[in-house]
Amino acid sequence: MMPMIEIGKTCPPLRYLGREATFEITVANRGNAPATNVVVTDTITGSQQFVSADNGGTRDGNNIVWRLGNLAEGKTMVL
Repeated sequence: MMPMIEIGKTCPPLRYLGREATFEITVANRGNAPATNVVVTDTITGSQQFVSADNGGTRDGNNIVWRLGNLAEGKTMVL
């Protein structure tokens, strides 16, 4: 038995300069055991500016970091 983490990221297909865009990150444990100490990192690239993050995401330099802790088997989280 072991965890298997799957991460996906979506954003609007069309974005305008100077306007906010929402990115959605999905984290799922597709395995058959809990995943422990799960940390998700997303990098801010180019001219993007960080505004905010849900679910405890914090800025660390050019990264947004979520420290999720444990993720049970079959559980999905949207960040």
